[in-house]
Amino acid sequence: MQEATMERAVEAANWEAALSAVERKAGAPGPDGLKTKELREHLAKHGEGIKAKLLEGSFKPSAARRKEIPKPNGGTRPLSIPNVLDRFAQQLLRQVMQPLFEPIFSESSHGFRPGRSAQGAIEAAQRHAREGRDWVVDMDITKFFDRVNHDILMTQVSRVVQDKRMLQLILAVPAGRRRPAGWMQSQHRGRCAARRAPLASAGQYLSRQTR
Repeated sequence: MQEATMERAVEAANWEAALSAVERKAGAPGPDGLKTKELREHLAKHGEGIKAKLLEGSFKPSAARRKEIPKPNGGTRPLSIPNVLDRFAQQLLRQVMQPLFEPIFSESSHGFRPGRSAQGAIEAAQRHAREGRDWVVDMDITKFFDRVNHDILMTQVSRVVQDKRMLQLILAVPAGRRRPAGWMQSQHRGRCAARRAPLASAGQYLSRQTR
């Protein structure tokens, strides 16, 4: 299997696939106001410059827009809405990283993975019940992205992804509050991740912690 490198991320096929994915998922514009439907034209004009910045390691994501979303049981949860161009850059990385992380994920992990869903988790639970397992433990990691130890997380990621430009871009993903460094500082130990940060990172962290 090929390594995850920035050169692979900006290859024509991966570039077009990432653009199509962002267009397909749509979503609200970030702070700069650029709409998803405008991204293709924007890249036609500025794509070569953006590609050069990615290859140089000088591409810098902007601060995301923060929005509070009501929760069904009361209260709110923060939602970070990055600029469309930043979503595109994240998608470029995700597409070359995901095939490397998928084989090392736990077989019991069903969230945020291609071809897997909550329905698959239910079917797995039903299968376990038929096998005679009659204990169910229901857990939720509250504010995982707020509290995850990013030093441990990035150490895990760097064992699979060695390209420093990609690692720096992952670390540079902003979180939703306008700060000079582009980060929203959490009240907890970690940094809050953006909505579309590469979930492969979190998946690997959880896989290793649950073994």
